[in-house]
This record gives sequence, C-alpha cells and structure tokens, in this order.
Amino acid sequence: MAKLAAVEPQPSARSPERERMAAAVSTLREAEAARQRVEDARRKLPDTTDALVAVDAAQEALAEAKKRRSRWLTDRLLGEAGGEEDPVIVAEGALRDAETALERAREQHQLLDHRAAEIGSAVNFKEHAVKNAVADVLRADPAVTRLADELRATQARVVHLWKCMRAISRRGGTPDSCRFWANDAHPDLMPAGAEMTNLIAWEAALAALETGDADVALPELPVTNEHVSTDTPPPRSAA
Repeated sequence: MAKLAAVEPQPSARSPERERMAAAVSTLREAEAARQRVEDARRKLPDTTDALVAVDAAQEALAEAKKRRSRWLTDRLLGEAGGEEDPVIVAEGALRDAETALERAREQHQLLDHRAAEIGSAVNFKEHAVKNAVADVLRADPAVTRLADELRATQARVVHLWKCMRAISRRGGTPDSCRFWANDAHPDLMPAGAEMTNLIAWEAALAALETGDADVALPELPVTNEHVSTDTPPPRSAA
C-alpha cells in the first residue's frame, strides 16, 4: 500500500477575531437549541390548570358518592348492589389519582422552569459575548479602519465649513442653496447614488455579522470624484 503523504493544515481564511466570533456564535446556538428543547418538553407536559380542574371534579364526585352511599349500602344488604363497589371508595381513589397527577404536573413544570431560568441566563451571557465578538471584528477589520481614516481626514474640513456657515448664518447671510445646512437629516443632505448604495451595503453586512455570519465581507468605500480640491483657492470676485 502506498504511503500517504502528510497533509499540512491550511491556515484559516478568517481573522483571529472572526474565529472567536464564530466560536461565540456556535456556543450561543447550542444554548438556544437547549432552550428550545426545554420549550418543546414544556408543551408536552399536562397543563396544571387542567389537572386542577380534574381535582375539583373528583372532589365533587366524592361529595355525590357520599350522598349515594346509604342507598348503595341498602342495595347491598338486599343483595341488589350487583357488582358495584362502594362509591365512596371509588371516588376517593379517583380523587387521589387526580391529586397525584396535579402534584406531578406541578413538579414537572417547576423542574423545567428552573432549567429554563438557568439556560436563559446562559443565553443572555452568550448573546453579550457575541456582541463583544462582533465589536472586536469591526475594530480589527481593515475596511472599518479605512472608513475611520476617511472620516478623520474629512472631519476637520467639515467642522471648519460648519463653523464658517454658522457664523454667516448668525448674520442672516445663508444662501438659498444652503438653507438646510444645519439639518443633517434633511433629504437634500442624505447620501445618494454610489454613497447610498454603499450605506445600504454596510447596513446589510453589519446585520449579517450580528446574526452570526462570521465570514461576511465588509464593503469598501465608494470611489467618488465629488471631493472638492482645496489645493487652489477659488477666484476672487470682481470688486
């Protein structure tokens, strides 16, 4: 038989942060599956309300049996009872069975309630661990770093323009074309075109990451030619 060559382990395509996130998601899924098994078992248990109703019915039946017992005793003395057993003894047995079933149902529900509380705490802890893992993935992802660098490079100029426009606005000189400058939620200032597409892509990727997809790729920033160069100052208006 030919000797098999040793296979070198292939490096994971995931970053360490994504590997830890995948592990956190896996343990969360296991806890969620355990919680679902408890819920499935709970649905199969007898309802305690139904068991309590059965006890009430058995108590009423016992009360009726006690009323009928004197008639049964008379029939028995006269040899007319046939094979009928003492109705009180029968009703007492039925009541004991109903009470035992109620106690068993309550005990079973208590056991599952206790297990559900334990698993619920574990699920909450593991959900928190997944959120932390997602945050670690985002902080370490180069796409997020590039986005942050772009924001930092743009932010100083935006703040400068904002302060200038605020000074102009206080003096009533805001041009009509910029009348919504202070309302960053106005439709005129919302992303459009490639930037809107990119925003939607980011939202979709982040949603996938939060739902446990450790391999989803984060989008790159759109290439745009709309940036205004500040290397050459604009021409001065004629005096």
